[in-house]
Amino acid sequence: MEIIGHRGARALLPQNTLPSFELALNNKVPMIEFDTELAKTGEVIIFHDDELDQITRGAAHGLVNSFTFNVHDGFTDGKFYQIPTLEEVLDLVDRHSKDGQRTKVNIELKGANTAEPVSTIVKRYLASGWRPADFIVSSFRHDELEKFKQIMPELDIAVLLDGQQWQELGGPQPAVDLGRRLGAVAINPDLKFASPELVKSAHDNGFEVNVYTVNAPEDVRRMAEIGVDRIFTDDPVTAKQTLAA
Repeated sequence: MEIIGHRGARALLPQNTLPSFELALNNKVPMIEFDTELAKTGEVIIFHDDELDQITRGAAHGLVNSFTFNVHDGFTDGKFYQIPTLEEVLDLVDRHSKDGQRTKVNIELKGANTAEPVSTIVKRYLASGWRPADFIVSSFRHDELEKFKQIMPELDIAVLLDGQQWQELGGPQPAVDLGRRLGAVAINPDLKFASPELVKSAHDNGFEVNVYTVNAPEDVRRMAEIGVDRIFTDDPVTAKQTLAA
């Protein structure tokens, strides 16, 4: 079972920031995950919430895409961390590459209308030597995911499912059917409904299962036991130690 650094190393440093990604990369995770939104000026930025209020501890207010991309991201240590662009994160991954081998990136299309601008940037990196296998694109916005797959059929996509979507689907097989319809390679469920039945149904139909967000050591071990392919974790250091024990 592989470890994905969820928003970098979210439990240890501010999520979706370059220091957080650097910490995950220094700990040799096979993949990092991050969220993409659009700034007011059109840049693809790495940010999770639609609104700034919670992440900035009230220091800024409003929708992230109503601001230019140099809004600062607050954290409990009292410091301020720059919100990075997608290019800055990909360049950081590039600097950590060795002999052409890179840590894979899971780009989540978090915001509306992100499929096209994200694909434009990804195409530039493919032209500079990155491989389609270096990327996987996921989203709860299945319309954006479908749009991205139409633009870049050579890239793998994964279907993120939250509790409401899972309830509406009604179980493992409908989730797999949705993945097949969208042309996905993986189903990414919440830990709450990750089960041996889902893993079996997905694997029997050629899909991987990547579960979010798995932090407690007992959950890390349980996901390994039921055959999950990857876990998203806020603390990749502890997760690696748990699996190695």
